[in-house]
Amino acid sequence: MKKKLLSLVVLFIVATQMVSAQCAMCKASAETSMEAGASEAAGINTGVLYMLMITFGMLTFIAYLLYKGHKATRKLEE
Repeated sequence: MKKKLLSLVVLFIVATQMVSAQCAMCKASAETSMEAGASEAAGINTGVLYMLMITFGMLTFIAYLLYKGHKATRKLEE
């Protein structure tokens, strides 16, 4: 169990570093587009919000499953 948790933590740290590298590229693209007066920045912002909503939705679902599992475990222990 501890090996799984450690593996997930390491994967999360590596994935976070890869994602932060992409954010800088999107930011630079959005700033350049806004300076040029293009509406492409609005599309990038919409895409970022869409990805953010999916991420928070998945995290909420996982938190619900963990809560439900913990609650069931507590009932069995009593």
